[in-house]
Amino acid sequence: MVVGTFHKRGRMADTIFTNAKIFTSFDPIGHVEAMVVRDGRITALGKEGSMRSKAGKDAEVVDLKGRVILPGFIDAHMHLDNFGEYLNEIDLVGVSSITELQAKIRGSHGMMGWVIGHGWDEHRFKEHRMPTRMDIEEIEKERPVYLSRVDLHSAVLNTKAIDMLELKDRFHRSGDLEMSEGELTGVVREKAFEYVDRAIKEKCEEDQSCTMLIDALNEAARLGVTTVGFVSCSLGSLKFLERMRREGSLNVRVRAYLNADELDNFKGFENDDMLRVVGVKIFADGSLGTKTALLSFSYRDDPDNRGIEITGQAKMLELARKAEEKGLHIATHAIGDKALDNVIEVYRKLKGKHRIEHASLIRQDQMDELELISPMLVVQPHFIITDFWTLDRIGRSRAKMAYPFRTLLSRGLDMALSTDSPVEPLNPWETVYAAATRGRSEGTLLGQVTDDERLSVSKSIELYTEGSAKAVLDDEIGSLREGNMADFIVVGMDPMTLDFNELRNLKVLETYVKGRKIYSAE
Repeated sequence: MVVGTFHKRGRMADTIFTNAKIFTSFDPIGHVEAMVVRDGRITALGKEGSMRSKAGKDAEVVDLKGRVILPGFIDAHMHLDNFGEYLNEIDLVGVSSITELQAKIRGSHGMMGWVIGHGWDEHRFKEHRMPTRMDIEEIEKERPVYLSRVDLHSAVLNTKAIDMLELKDRFHRSGDLEMSEGELTGVVREKAFEYVDRAIKEKCEEDQSCTMLIDALNEAARLGVTTVGFVSCSLGSLKFLERMRREGSLNVRVRAYLNADELDNFKGFENDDMLRVVGVKIFADGSLGTKTALLSFSYRDDPDNRGIEITGQAKMLELARKAEEKGLHIATHAIGDKALDNVIEVYRKLKGKHRIEHASLIRQDQMDELELISPMLVVQPHFIITDFWTLDRIGRSRAKMAYPFRTLLSRGLDMALSTDSPVEPLNPWETVYAAATRGRSEGTLLGQVTDDERLSVSKSIELYTEGSAKAVLDDEIGSLREGNMADFIVVGMDPMTLDFNELRNLKVLETYVKGRKIYSAE
């Protein structure tokens, strides 16, 4: 149940949160039993008796009855707009065949006259292939259909949608429209996918777009995410978020990373503690799932392919320098090791220290280079479980390249955890579980051969709170210390004491931002 909004208020009385196990740090682990909050900030921490003496006489006392308080999770890399759409679309995550996919779209009500769905992964299909427009048209010919793949790097459309968006004319010379025997299959990738995704978003009415963003933020609050790093944020979405801030419906903090191709049109923004534009998102390459991640070697299961370069070094440097001139942080998507080479080369020439998103494959020789430029690495541990086919792409001999979290930390590199939601579940406990197990229970081969890269639960939570706060350039959130914003969650059990299956099922009972309850499970 969502319970809070953020209309401006006058000075508020102190609130004492007591009779709780309040985690103040994770490395080393530290906790206290009471906390005082005034005007959205933590003013004191310690034992209950001393906190009562430090609070005002009219302080409200919240007895948490022995429950546990943790800092609110900060998802440093997620797609707020896509997540809001996902909550209102056909859910195709986990679909195991094209026949099941067809059943999901049969009779669907659709949005804006379209049939829209997200989350399919052909690696889970018993047919072992991508769906095509012909598969869709067995079910739906009259309405346009758009079904995005789980990685948000490709989609399948029917002929109606292809014609409405004039894709043949716009991308007729591009490899981003898949062909078979001279005919379009309906599958679009990378730049064609980006165009389609944006075109459909633009068809949304403003009220509908705002509703979907509100749905996304409310779900984040329910899951204990108090700040989101909204990557690939369009200027349109930013306008809607600003409207929500103005109306008081922005209950979760948003740190926006703009689309690189809208950078020239960005003229500045009035930041505050709830909504800030902090950076720009650049794509160096594609994804492993669609075999468009840029590699220095051939794909094991596609020997003639080494992926694609979406943004070359020269253009990347041009964009990055423009971003720095506007005071913006740079977050560059690099999944393949060759893409990482390109990013490292560009970052050497920049003034500031910036982010690398995903960094999925890292060669040993690149570790030294990363130490020199000292970027923030924003990673997604759940990829290790869902991308169970990774070794099919790179081969077992290169397994140590994939998601080497402990090795990166041992080199002194900064790291933040995130989900890339809706690519992966927004639920933070699923991410902590993945970081701590690397798919042990699932029998993931990649996890088995890289078991030494597992993180502890406490380290995973630290990287998901303090680490992510550093990633979004905010030193007032991410930890429960005096002077920081009072963004926290309440859970029923200490996550450090749970086995892994209990951990992933841990429920958030309450979520607070600025000391105000924005979600309650009751």
